[in-house]
Amino acid sequence: MILRRRGRDADKKRGPKKPEKTEITVEEAQMAPKTTTTAEPAPQRAAKPPVEDDLSAKEVFADDFVGLYSIGPNFHFTFATRRPNKNGGMSRLVTGRVVLPLDAVLEMYNNMQAAVSRLETSGVVKRRGQAKG
Repeated sequence: MILRRRGRDADKKRGPKKPEKTEITVEEAQMAPKTTTTAEPAPQRAAKPPVEDDLSAKEVFADDFVGLYSIGPNFHFTFATRRPNKNGGMSRLVTGRVVLPLDAVLEMYNNMQAAVSRLETSGVVKRRGQAKG
């Protein structure tokens, strides 16, 4: 049998009070700083959300890359389509512009590099020789 003291002095003689359990909401838990107990470095980027395909999104055809420039961390790409002009020749008509942040440009670059590497491996394209300096 366990005996406990009752009265005003009971809390003083028992020692420090144990902290009460606190309930928090999901939102508070998500906002709380995350701590890890492993020695592994925490990932720097969160997982990307799933892609939702908007079927009403405008598609742009371009058969020519005009150029790019950057302003701050954003890269501006300009694309064109070759079309016949009134003089019987060909013109390049700008048909699309895309602005991407640096992270997206780097991801696109890595994906394009991997695609070109696969094309080289399969023999569809060949790497040009090194320029002589």
